[in-house]
Amino acid sequence: MTVMAVSGCATWKEIGSLDLIDKTSDARNAAPVNSSAGNSSAVSSSAGNLSRISASKVLLDVEFVNIDLRNTKAKDRAAIWDWVDESAVDNRQRYQLFENGMRAGLVVDPQSFRSHLHSMTATKDVVDEFLASASIASDIQGGGQQIAMRMGRRYELPLREPIEGSHVTLVRVDDQVVGRTLHEPQFLFTLQASELTPDSRMRLRLRPEIQHGQMRQQFVGGGSNSGLRIDQRRESWSLPSLDLDWLLGKDELIVITADQYPTSKDDGSVHQDDSCLATQMFTGKNADHRDEQLVLLIRVKQLPKSVPE
Repeated sequence: MTVMAVSGCATWKEIGSLDLIDKTSDARNAAPVNSSAGNSSAVSSSAGNLSRISASKVLLDVEFVNIDLRNTKAKDRAAIWDWVDESAVDNRQRYQLFENGMRAGLVVDPQSFRSHLHSMTATKDVVDEFLASASIASDIQGGGQQIAMRMGRRYELPLREPIEGSHVTLVRVDDQVVGRTLHEPQFLFTLQASELTPDSRMRLRLRPEIQHGQMRQQFVGGGSNSGLRIDQRRESWSLPSLDLDWLLGKDELIVITADQYPTSKDDGSVHQDDSCLATQMFTGKNADHRDEQLVLLIRVKQLPKSVPE
């Protein structure tokens, strides 16, 4: 593994530590929420068992929308923000996201937003639907799921399949850029719900995380009433500097995706550097080797009626 800090993408300088970014994670206590990416096991909920979800849990609707980059224009992709309130994200956090090629906000007109967003997705035939169900239609996630969450517990939401081989990932924190070479990195968000307010709103934290390297086996405590158990995890690179903290009510919808910017190419095409965090998190190729961009949507479907003591 290589660790570097740079003031730009052209020149790298070695540094002795990664104090700017938390390298560790409490991933051993996390509940994976999707089985179609990496080695996670599914604990998400389907419509069939929705009625059995405890009223003390948070229920999130998660949707992964794949935009066909070849057949859409940059101005049309940028137009989705016409129906989004980006001031719902703290100014400093918005700047940190922008520095890493991302944008996020609260959708204020879901109907218009969804109509425009889905107009940019590729039409799927029977074969495409089959490939999607088998999780081989694209490098990035697709479709949707429901997540039943306990307040205070940490969950994992993979955004894509692990990228084969070793790759450099660059993350900008304040005025520095930290670069690491990661083996088979998989990009995800961790989610944690907490603090139900008197006006029936909930705090939801999303944190980017990169899991990488080989599986490692270790023994961990199983609690006061049980002995040690075997736990297998990959190393994780957690990015608390890019935390997204939301205060959300029932049925509110948030959006997170990459923010593309123009390059100096003569054809006027838009892209981000392959080492950019947002590019690696939110873009990939489908089964036809076409470039796609992932748009992550999360809606609060159910708030807990009470928070267990």
